[in-house]
Amino acid sequence: MLEVFKSILIGRRVDVRKLANSLCGYGMVSNDCLQRLQQNEDSCQESKILILAENINTSVTTLQLIYKMHESNLPEAAQDLYSFYIPYAMKSRSKDVIRKIVGERKKIQIYFKVIKQNVHKLIASNPHAEISIIGKQMLKDIHEETNPGRKRFLYDKYICLKAAEIDAHTNQTDNVDPEGEPFKEIEAVIEESSCPEISLILMLGRQADISSSLGTNITDGEQFLTQAFQWQSICERCVEATDMIYKSVVLHLLQFQRSGDKAYQEKVFKLAEMGLDSLTEEDADVRLFWSRLFRLRILYCHLGIGKRCEIIEGYTVSAESIEVVEKMLKEDKLENLEHRRKMMYGIAIARFFHLRGSVQKARFIIDKAMDFAIEGNYSEKKNIAAYQSFLNGIEEQENVSYQNKNEYLFNTISPIYSRQTSQASESTTETSEEIVINPCVRVTSISSGEYGNLTDSDGPQGWVPVSPASSNNSPS
Repeated sequence: MLEVFKSILIGRRVDVRKLANSLCGYGMVSNDCLQRLQQNEDSCQESKILILAENINTSVTTLQLIYKMHESNLPEAAQDLYSFYIPYAMKSRSKDVIRKIVGERKKIQIYFKVIKQNVHKLIASNPHAEISIIGKQMLKDIHEETNPGRKRFLYDKYICLKAAEIDAHTNQTDNVDPEGEPFKEIEAVIEESSCPEISLILMLGRQADISSSLGTNITDGEQFLTQAFQWQSICERCVEATDMIYKSVVLHLLQFQRSGDKAYQEKVFKLAEMGLDSLTEEDADVRLFWSRLFRLRILYCHLGIGKRCEIIEGYTVSAESIEVVEKMLKEDKLENLEHRRKMMYGIAIARFFHLRGSVQKARFIIDKAMDFAIEGNYSEKKNIAAYQSFLNGIEEQENVSYQNKNEYLFNTISPIYSRQTSQASESTTETSEEIVINPCVRVTSISSGEYGNLTDSDGPQGWVPVSPASSNNSPS
């Protein structure tokens, strides 16, 4: 790759001394290199490039070099090197290295799952701000850490935490800058992580998701997604890659919502299956958490529900889709749902009962979903309120032909909405590194259509205490 690097600098006629000064500032080349370039100022371009190439620290990776070239206002040269690096990195010897790194990241992957799950549990009135505070303290700990291995592990945690911070922010608003402060904070430390490729996947997936929400063009966000999948292709299976696949599902759901083009709907289904397949080797609780994300968006696609719980105008839900939705809801009783996802699944359940002619049941569920939306100040509350108003304007009439089916399914699902969780009165500011998976939890295979077996809970004590039980009166 060093020969490619030299060829690119020659072809792009890069100012070698300017690049060397920039790389020196990042600690990638020494002051001796700058002095040699100054002494050989009258030399030809090839000689200067040779001096620079010979003096780049051997510990510098190609990925780090690409990033720093981009930050040095050399985006074209950085892109050239990147395009050569991808096929090189996909060689088997490179994949062996990545496989080893991913295997060593098991502990950090569990941390990522837990911190992401806690965002869904509504750990505080403003999770975004709370996580930001934790991040500042963690960064302080990193700067004080002297053990190199421990320091790298803390950088991994920090990047996962910043990803969760971004998620917490986007849960409450679409007005997030895809190149704003949290992303800059990740970029600043990305090469310090144990696997920069995986850290990039986390970041790019979120940039794709946010850009698509902000944009007006149907293809907005795809440039980030393309890069994310390129990095994912050189990595072995890991939950960070699964998380990125989920972001791609959400992006294509938004494209389907805006265009009505069923080609995007098919992309959602295909990528959701890819995401579910990526979980087959994960632990049961990890598999359950992420599989429910994918299954939720599959339900939305079948029911004509958009990214932010909008009912897609003009979309006709087919009888086949209703049957698929019923089957999926029977496969998972949705026990142990987190705060935010009770709201998200609630929209799908209400929509299902509405389309089945059980308006009263749909109203019961949508009212509960709205309570969660208000409590979490989620960005979807406006769209939920609109659907709630629509349902309240429908004349009550039970579809007799589906009455027994609806009653059975409602009685199965409604208990998870019989009480609510409130914002945590006491919230921790750090998640333990030693995370013990509950050995009593068993999920046979949520992605293969078998039933899960979990006890209903809103999370560990101290994160989300249970509020006084709400009325258990259910509609008939």
